[in-house]
Order: sequence, then C-alpha cells, then structure tokens
Amino acid sequence: MTAPLKTLLLLGCFAAFSNSVQAQALKSVGVKSGMAFSNQTWDYQSLGLNLQHDYQISLPASLQAEWGLGSKFSLITELGYLQQGYQRQMLLSTVEQPEGTGTMRVSTQFNNVYFSPQLQFNQQLKAFTAYAFAGPRIDYLLSYDSYADLTPFDPQLEGLKYGLNYGLGLQYNFKRVGISTDFTHFYDLQPLIHLRPVGNSIDLKVRNQVFALRFGLHYRL
Repeated sequence: MTAPLKTLLLLGCFAAFSNSVQAQALKSVGVKSGMAFSNQTWDYQSLGLNLQHDYQISLPASLQAEWGLGSKFSLITELGYLQQGYQRQMLLSTVEQPEGTGTMRVSTQFNNVYFSPQLQFNQQLKAFTAYAFAGPRIDYLLSYDSYADLTPFDPQLEGLKYGLNYGLGLQYNFKRVGISTDFTHFYDLQPLIHLRPVGNSIDLKVRNQVFALRFGLHYRL
C-alpha cells in the first residue's frame, strides 16, 4: 500500500471516528502509564543485512476518554507520549588494543506525541471487564537523541507518521473507579527511515517495534 493510500485510509478512519464521537455520550476519563519495550531494525536490503539491536525500556503516558457505542463497544480517544528507539553494546578499542578495551552501552531515542482513536470490545465478568481494542495512530516527533549522527535523515524524520494500536486488557471496577492493565502493540504502518537505492547507493529501511505493558486509572461519569 502506497503512502498516499495509507494517508487517505487513515483520514477516513479518523473522520468516521469523529462522527461517532459527536453522536455518543462520554462514559469515562482516565490516565495510563507503564513500561514500553522498544527496538529498531535496520534492514540494508541491497546488502542482505538486517541489523538487530537490544530492547530499551521507557515510560509511556496517555490520557484517554471513553465514549459509549452500546452495551459491548466503546470508542476510545487517546492522546499520549511514546518513546521509540533501541540500545546496544558498543565495543571500545584503541590503536594499541584493536581487539577491544571494553564495551559501552549506547542508545537512540525518538520522543513522540500521538493521537489514536480505537474501537474497543468489552466483556463484563462480574466486577471485571475484559476488553480488546484496535485503531489507527498518528505520531508527531518532538525530539530525538542518539549516539550516532542522524542529521542526514532529518527530512524523513520530520512530519507525521502513521501506525496502529491494538491490544488486550482487563479492568477491575469499583463504584465509579476502574483500575486496568493491558498489553499494547504500537505498530508502525511505514518505515521511520527509507533510503531508496540510486546508482550504487544502499537501500535502507528502519522500522520501530514497540510493545507496552500499561496500567490505568479511570473514572466513570
């Protein structure tokens, strides 16, 4: 699927969600945070080389509003912060000791804000609610910090990026308060960086991978 088609599809989803929100009642508001496990793959396709790195842990955070869509379904609108990136061990060496003098852990972080409307299916289990959710996501890069010089990639890092959020969760309900935990996959629909080969240049795709274990506190209106 090409980038313009992805953009049109996502804009259509957002428009449909927006129309649904206008027609529904606000059921609850809440906050979520936890642990995000992020990584990146650097795929040099023309060389047949795929660089793998180590996962790094960061702290995601989001504000959520839940809109009623009947007894089983809800519309979740989420505004959040998410850090993407990776870490790796780098070998240190000198001219005198080319075999290495030790290692140093280095990392790259991309700091994003995102907006994601999600369709959620709810199954009541006495005092608990089991739920599954999925929906499109738009990311906006606030800043990044890296041990490597990424300035040649700045034009590709700017602007909006598109993805999907989906996952499973469980919420305990007590009067007007809900305490939840969920597992979320932040899936990217497009590479973070894509260098197409020109002449003898390399073909490179950089993709993010983020999984999160989150805990939430919700107040039912």
